[in-house]
Amino acid sequence: MNKILNAYIKAAKNSFQDLIKSWIILPASVLAYLLYLQVMQIFAPMGFSGGFVIGFAEIALLALYYGWLSEAYSRQGLHLKNLFDYDYQLFFNIISVAFIIFIVQFLVSSFAQSIPDLAFLPLFVQLAIVILFNALPEVLYISRDESVPALQHAATFTKTYWIEWFLPYLLLLSPAIFISQKGAVALFASSSEFLPIRVIIQGWGWLGYQSILFSLAGLVLGTWFMLFRAHLFEQLD
Repeated sequence: MNKILNAYIKAAKNSFQDLIKSWIILPASVLAYLLYLQVMQIFAPMGFSGGFVIGFAEIALLALYYGWLSEAYSRQGLHLKNLFDYDYQLFFNIISVAFIIFIVQFLVSSFAQSIPDLAFLPLFVQLAIVILFNALPEVLYISRDESVPALQHAATFTKTYWIEWFLPYLLLLSPAIFISQKGAVALFASSSEFLPIRVIIQGWGWLGYQSILFSLAGLVLGTWFMLFRAHLFEQLD
């Protein structure tokens, strides 16, 4: 127990130092989040083609965000001069994993549509993906794995350290869990395996009844948590 507690304390201390050293990541993350919301607003009504554009924009912004986290996590830190450096290899690594998950989700969704009693299946599968592959961001931008090996690495890590990994999650989600246990589960199921802090952003948005200010506060908290996860991942992995 003391070993886990010491790991949390060390990860929290290092992540706060990262955030102070790389403070530029906070306004940059807010701008990236607002840009994503704008893309969704414009292209969501366009059906399949709009969804394709949104998905591409999401992966492009994820690669940028992962790059920022990687720099902030490093000893040098993230600075304005390298804010727009783009890691194209990281972009293709994300696509290699996203394509596999998309195929699985597509097959499950198609199967569930043919049997009305299985309407719950896609949400159940998504919940399983979010839980089993929860360490995907760290595997992608720290370990630099791709495709099937990235999924294998993330699954092995999560199964080995599931208590240590998910306990801080539950603490940050406690406001949403307090409001509604079932709603918190549904929120977690609709989250993203590539952006685990989405559930924190949305959960804190609940506190302000979907207020953009509460969502942005959740984004700031979530960015710190991503750095916390990076240091915890390093210690556990």
